[in-house]
Amino acid sequence: MKGCDLLIEMKRALTPELPLIDLLCREEGLALPQRPTDSAFFMLIKDGNIPLGFSMVSVDTPHAAHISYLYIKRSERGLGLGDGLLRASLNLLDLMGISQVLLEGHEALTGFLAHEGLKPILEGDKTLYYCAPREFFSRKCKGSERQ
Repeated sequence: MKGCDLLIEMKRALTPELPLIDLLCREEGLALPQRPTDSAFFMLIKDGNIPLGFSMVSVDTPHAAHISYLYIKRSERGLGLGDGLLRASLNLLDLMGISQVLLEGHEALTGFLAHEGLKPILEGDKTLYYCAPREFFSRKCKGSERQ
C-alpha cells in the first residue's frame, strides 16, 4: 500500500471479489475461510485490486451476528486498517438492525480488541468478545482527545 495512488475501499465483498480474499489467504499462509452463504458474507479492504484485509461476518438471528475473521495483511498492519475494518463491519451490521455481535478472538487479536475497548466474555480455545454496535459507535474514536 505504501506509495500507492489508489483509493482504499472497505466494503462488503461481491462474488467477483472473492478470489481476492483467496489470494490474500494464500499469500499470508492462512486457511481459506468458508464461502459466503445466505447468512454469511465478507467485508473486504482493497487498494485497487490488491487485497489488504477482510472479515467474515455471519448473521445468526435478526438481531445477532458474529465476526469469525478479522485479518489485515502483515505488511499493512499499524496503519489503522484493522480499526477501519472493524468499524466498517460493525457499521454494516448496525445498518442491518443487528444489536449484538460476538467476535472470535485469538492471541494475535487480543491486544487489538482490548485497544478497541472490547472485553472478553468467554475464554478458552477461542476467546469471544461482545460488542453492541450502537454502544460502540457512541464512544469517542480511539486517538481522539476531549476538548
